Amino acid sequence: MEYRNSIVRELSFVSVKKTGIDFWLPVPNVTWEQGCIIGRERAEQFLRFIRLHEDPVLLTRVGNSMMGEKGYDSVETSFTHRLAEAYITGR
Repeated sequence: MEYRNSIVRELSFVSVKKTGIDFWLPVPNVTWEQGCIIGRERAEQFLRFIRLHEDPVLLTRVGNSMMGEKGYDSVETSFTHRLAEAYITGR
């Protein structure tokens, strides 16, 4: 339960629903540039979280939720780009 609480507390794009955890809240009505900024911020939160909690499996949950909501836009593009950067550079 504590881990679940920390996910919701530390990741701004995660919320709890009656049916469980929603791992990706969509961002409606933003410009491409705004979406890229939001996506990068979300990626930084995510990277800090999975490094701190040593939980790379969380990426699967976020990815499944991300694609199930509305598809792929600037927020999702920037999020995945930042994760790829981190993987390649180790930072």
